[in-house]
Amino acid sequence: TPIRGAVAAEQVKIVRGEFVSILRNTTIAWQTIADLNLNIGARQLLEDITVREQDEFITVMAKAVGPQAAEALVTTHVNNALEYYRQVRSRTVEVIGQFIADQLRESEEELADAERAFLEFKLKHEIGSLHREIEALQDVIRNLSQRRDEARLEMERSLTLAAEMEKAAADARKRAEEAEAREATATADHYRSVARNFEVAAINHAATAEGYRTVQAQCEQIIAQRKADLAALIGLSAEYDTLQNALEQAQERVSFLASKANEAEIKKSQALSAGYLQIIEPARTPGSPMPSNTWQLVGLGAVVSLMVGTILAFLLEIASNRHRKAAHPAAK
Repeated sequence: TPIRGAVAAEQVKIVRGEFVSILRNTTIAWQTIADLNLNIGARQLLEDITVREQDEFITVMAKAVGPQAAEALVTTHVNNALEYYRQVRSRTVEVIGQFIADQLRESEEELADAERAFLEFKLKHEIGSLHREIEALQDVIRNLSQRRDEARLEMERSLTLAAEMEKAAADARKRAEEAEAREATATADHYRSVARNFEVAAINHAATAEGYRTVQAQCEQIIAQRKADLAALIGLSAEYDTLQNALEQAQERVSFLASKANEAEIKKSQALSAGYLQIIEPARTPGSPMPSNTWQLVGLGAVVSLMVGTILAFLLEIASNRHRKAAHPAAK
C-alpha cells in the first residue's frame, strides 16, 4: 500500500544514512588497516575511499597502489562495516534476549519447585485429582442414599405385608375356632391350614423387612463415613487449589517466556542479516589505472612559479626604489 511504501522508503533512507556513516568511521578504518596490514593512517584510508549514494544504492570505491589492493580494500572495508552494523543492530536484541533467558531459567526453577510441592501434596494425601475425588465421593454418597431410601421403602412394604398376613392369620384362626364350635371339623382344619400359611408368609415378610433394615443401617453407616471423607477432601481444597494455581501460573510463565525467547532469536537473526543492506554487486578489480594528472600538475606548477616569480620581482623593484630614494638626500 502507499503507506507501507512510504514507511519502507523512510526506513531504507535511515539505514542507508547509518551505513554510510559507519563506512566513514575511523574505527572501521583502523580495523580494515589491521586486516590488510597497511602502512597508512585511518584518515588517509578514508580519503582513499569514495562513497556515493544514489536512490537505494550505495557505491563504494577505493584508490590503492594496485588493482588487487583496491579490490581487497573495498571488500574488506565494506565487510567490516556490515559486520559492525549487524552487531550494533543486534546488541539491543541480545540484551533483551539475555534478560528473557535469565527470566526463563528462574521460571523453570520455580516450575520445578511448584511441581515438586504439588506431587508431595498428592502423595501425602493419596489423591490424584482432588476435584475428581470429590465428585466421585459425591456420586458414591448419592448412590448409597438411593439404596438406603429403596431399602427403607422395601422394609416398610414388607412390614405392611407382614402385618396384613398376621391379621389374615388371626382371622383364619378365629374362623377355625368358630367352625370347631359348630363341630365342623373339616372346615376348622381348613382355616387352621390357611392360618398357618398366613403366619409363614408374615414371618417371611418380617424377615425380609429385617434384611432391608440391615441394608438401610449399613448404608447409613457408609454414608456417614463417606461424608466424613468428603469433608476432609473439601478441607484440602484451599491448599490444593493454591498449589495447582501456582503450578499453572508457573507453566504459563515458562511457556510465555519460551515463546518470547524464540521471538528474540528470530529478531536477532533478522538484525544480523543487516536488514535492508545487501551486497548487490561484489567489488570488481579495476581494469586500468586512474588517469594520470602529471601534466596538469606540471602546468599548475609552472603557472604558480610564474606568479610567484612576478610577485618577487615586483617586491624587489619596490625595495630597490626605496633604497635609491633614501641614498639621494644623503649625497646632497
